[in-house]
Amino acid sequence: MWLSDWEDFNTLRGSQGALWEKTIPKGLTTRINIFKARFEIAARLESITFSPEFGDNTTQAYLAGTKLLLAYSAGEALVRAEDLFRDRKSSSVSSWTISRAGLAKDLLPLAKLILDNCDSHGNLNNSTQKFLAKFCEGGNSNVRPVATALRHVHAHGGLTARSITGSVENNNSGHANAIEALALALLEKCDERFSLLSKDLAARLRMKN
Repeated sequence: MWLSDWEDFNTLRGSQGALWEKTIPKGLTTRINIFKARFEIAARLESITFSPEFGDNTTQAYLAGTKLLLAYSAGEALVRAEDLFRDRKSSSVSSWTISRAGLAKDLLPLAKLILDNCDSHGNLNNSTQKFLAKFCEGGNSNVRPVATALRHVHAHGGLTARSITGSVENNNSGHANAIEALALALLEKCDERFSLLSKDLAARLRMKN
């Protein structure tokens, strides 16, 4: 997966010279480059390797969780670039809406597992628990709250890999594939938002020409 508008953005940046430096907020190019690097690492992560005593299920769970963590990190880097460009106070990936009805259904058992086993004592903050509880009520296609919760428990150890790939509602194949699909949905949202940012950058430069 590549950023759809990266070549257009790169061409725009290279063609404007001094106007870019005068018009675009200082540090924005650096923030965008950091986002791109995080995005590409997440998009291209295909495998991880452990010593032989770790089974395939554990490896699959950590691969999926790490891919999600990196995708979420790319989103956070993009938000920092957006905030600088739009001159606004710090915003968050947790404000995003990512609607995927089919994926929401696949993630529901795992979301319930997280909600039942992770509380505010070092695991999930109250806001994340609230949004996750609403998701677990069903009928909600916004998978972003699950991404936020999974990112947190993977980074901070709220759930083990066995919890993720083990039997949940007789699903012995686990949920690693759904987590990878969630990471992809995050990356697609990043791509969509970067395209908008790139177009807004072009519009601002046209106004200054």
